[in-house]
Amino acid sequence: MSSRFPTLAAAQAVYPFVERLDQSIDWAGIQAAINSIEASGGTATIPVGRFAISDSIQLPSHVTLRGESRNGTIIDNQYHPLAAPQLVNKDPIAFLYATIRDLTFHGGTHAIKIRATREVAGIVIQGVTTNLQSESNITFSSMQTTVIRDCHLMNGKYGVSVEGFPCNSIHLDNTRLGDHSDASIRLRGVDGFVMFGGSIEGSGAPGRGTIDIETGGAYANAIHFQNVYFENTHEFLLRSRGAKTVVFRGCKITGTGAAGKGMGPYHFDCADDLIVFDDNHWDLPTPGPRNMLMKGRNDGLGGAGTLWSERSGRSVKLESRRFAAGEVGRGLFTVDFGGQGGRVYGTLEMFFDTGDTQPIKRVAVPIDIAVSTQGAAALARSPTGEVQLVASVANKLLTIGMKAGAGIGSYRRLWYTLDVAADTPGAMSVGVL
Repeated sequence: MSSRFPTLAAAQAVYPFVERLDQSIDWAGIQAAINSIEASGGTATIPVGRFAISDSIQLPSHVTLRGESRNGTIIDNQYHPLAAPQLVNKDPIAFLYATIRDLTFHGGTHAIKIRATREVAGIVIQGVTTNLQSESNITFSSMQTTVIRDCHLMNGKYGVSVEGFPCNSIHLDNTRLGDHSDASIRLRGVDGFVMFGGSIEGSGAPGRGTIDIETGGAYANAIHFQNVYFENTHEFLLRSRGAKTVVFRGCKITGTGAAGKGMGPYHFDCADDLIVFDDNHWDLPTPGPRNMLMKGRNDGLGGAGTLWSERSGRSVKLESRRFAAGEVGRGLFTVDFGGQGGRVYGTLEMFFDTGDTQPIKRVAVPIDIAVSTQGAAALARSPTGEVQLVASVANKLLTIGMKAGAGIGSYRRLWYTLDVAADTPGAMSVGVL
């Protein structure tokens, strides 16, 4: 301001909201354009150029802030450090139906930081590039029905940080995240978070999670990653504490370079959270988390001692992991009727890998087992007698194991598909041991 106005009073005659002569004229011009439409709503457009701001831009509800060109309109604090977010919501209580689009943000602690004590809803961030923030690219709290679409979120501690419940219905569509030192997605409480398409890439670090969820007693549920490309990020693809359900569907998952020894498999640090993998592509053999459900093809995903549990009503279809020959002694799968007993029936189709030069041997076993809280009736066997199933009940849990006959001979590993239904008063749960 001092380059244009000799006194603060002269500056305030043009920009009534300025408080110091060392505030930048770029910031004042942008804020003035926004303030002029605050009462009526509408769009404030920033022309092509680089604009160094001295203070956070304050955006009110029902206003769109738009750049003339995504790559040409740059809020630039790369060489003019700003120890604050570049853009914040003006009203600290509620922030509603605002749009930020077609801009690039360089520098600041955050590109966009949205925090309100009561409600944030209907926010759209579209066609925005963020880079070189010292904290996170975008941070939310008390957020609902928010869309981040066609954005590039790069370089910072975090890409998207959700700071706590209540936050719900947050969608990332076709958005690229990369080069985050601590985590690309950081969730501290959310009900409904979806990332569809796009990618998370680059600069992995040991001991860090690409996706980091820790509720601290808050609520985290319905977290979905669909058709997302993961490559060379942190050691842990997912670090999770307290999430109800996290789903990966149709993703391509390569590996991590965090160990500094070339590309290696991702790891998981997920406590007892249930992780669902539905038809993903894994470039490297990857050990799965302790509690997971696998649907569709997930070749390369496995891990001894992993529990895959299918929670459903009265029918289940699933494909197991690959069992080594020595693993099947403790059972193939379990059925939990909630301690009420019932009948489980259907088909178990088993596949045996008997050697490099031998075809996969396929054996179908019909299942029809009556279960009470005291035991299981009737064992099942394949029509040719090659495979016999054994059933036992302990702690109200039915365990199905395999007793191999002479017809199978030796094998290196096996897997199976299970298609069963149940007659039971309540829902059943099937777990793959």
